[in-house]
Amino acid sequence: MALPSAAATTTLRLILRRRSPPLPRWLPRMRRRSSGWRSSRPRRASPRAPSSRSFPGCPTGPSAASSACPSPGSPSAPRQTSARGRHRPSPAFFYHDEGDALSFCNLNGRGPPLVDPSLPFLRRTYRQISVRQVCAGLLLCSCSNSSRDQSYWNWDSSRDESCYVVCNPATEEWTVLPPVGYPDGDPIPFLGFDAAVPSRFVVFAPRPNTFSVDGSAQVAIYSSETGRWTHLQSGWSPDPTIIHSRYTQAFLNGTIHLRSIGHKIATVDAEGKVWRVITMPGDSSKICDVGQSQGRLYAWKIDNSHDCQLYIWVLEDYGTGKWTLQHTINVLELFARNQREDGDSYAMFAVHPDCNMIFLTDDKNMTLSYDIDNRKVTVICTEGMKGLPYTPCFAELPSAGH
Repeated sequence: MALPSAAATTTLRLILRRRSPPLPRWLPRMRRRSSGWRSSRPRRASPRAPSSRSFPGCPTGPSAASSACPSPGSPSAPRQTSARGRHRPSPAFFYHDEGDALSFCNLNGRGPPLVDPSLPFLRRTYRQISVRQVCAGLLLCSCSNSSRDQSYWNWDSSRDESCYVVCNPATEEWTVLPPVGYPDGDPIPFLGFDAAVPSRFVVFAPRPNTFSVDGSAQVAIYSSETGRWTHLQSGWSPDPTIIHSRYTQAFLNGTIHLRSIGHKIATVDAEGKVWRVITMPGDSSKICDVGQSQGRLYAWKIDNSHDCQLYIWVLEDYGTGKWTLQHTINVLELFARNQREDGDSYAMFAVHPDCNMIFLTDDKNMTLSYDIDNRKVTVICTEGMKGLPYTPCFAELPSAGH
C-alpha cells in the first residue's frame, strides 16, 4: 500500500497533540510494547509512491450545479501543489483488499503504520478476525478459533467459539462482548464511540429478519458502562429494513444513524429513548451514503450513470428532516478525466471528521482526497481503495478486560 509524502508527519503529530485526550500514565509501557511489533502475516506489497501533483477541482455549493468547471490554465483554476503545501491533515484508514484481508494506511509518508493491521494482540487468542466496524479510535471485530472462512459475509455467530470484540489498536486493549441473546443468532452489530467522550462506547444490534410493518422489530443496545445488552422494541414507525455493511452508518452526538432500504435513515440514541426515521435527500432511485463531519450529518451520492456529478447534502433539522444541498462537484475533473468510460464507477467513501475534506476512489487505479475549501486534490494511492476512517485514541478502553 503506497503512503503519501512525508509532509503529513508533522501535521499528524500536531493533530494528535491538539485533539487527543491526555495520555494515561501507563503510556510509556505501551510504547515499549508497540514499538517493535511484527505482523503475524506477510506484509502486502505496496503500489508505487503516490503522485504529489494536484488536479483542478470544481465549483461547489448549491449554485455549482449550473457552473462550469474552470480549465487547468484559467485564472480561477486551483494551483497545482504538492502534499507538502496542505494545511488540512488526513485521517488514517483501515481498508480491506480484494481477499478481505485488513490493511492500514496512516498517510504520514514514512515509517511503519501507526498500528499493526493484523492486530497481533488479538491473534494471540483468536485464529479468525474480521473487522466489522471502525468508529473513531475503536474497532468492532468478529473473532473465532474456527478454521473455516470467517470473512465479513461468511461469519457464523451461532457457533460457540465465535464472539464479538471491541478493541483499541493504539493501546492494544480489548473487551469481549457477551452474546446478544437472539434465538436466531447474533446479528451484524454497529459500533458507537466518540473520542471526545472516551469513557463509554455502545453497540447497536438490530435483530435480523424482524424489520417489517408488523411491528416486530427489536434492537439490542450494549453499553460499556453496564457491560450488558438491553433489549428494546423498536420505536421506529414504520420499521425500516437496515442495510448491513461497513459503510452504512454514522455515530454522531450519541446517536447511531443507520442507512436503510427505502431511501431512509433510522436513528436511535444510546439510551434507546429517541427514535427517528429520516428520509434521505435527492432522487430516491439513487443510493446515498452517510457520514459525520464537524458535528453534522452528511449524505452524498455520485451519479455514475450520467455525468458523474457528486452531490453532498447536510441535515439542517432533525425534527423536519430538512436537508440542504451544500456541494455539487464534477468527479471527472477531480480524476483529471475528460469523460466517463464504459464500466467506470466512482465512489466517495469517507468525509474528514474535522474539516471540509472528502475521499474518493475509482475502484481501480486511483484513490484521492479533495479539500473543498482550497479546491486541492491529492492522490493518496495508485489503486482503488475504500477505507474506514480511523483516528488513534490513547484513552483507556471502557470495561477493557485485556
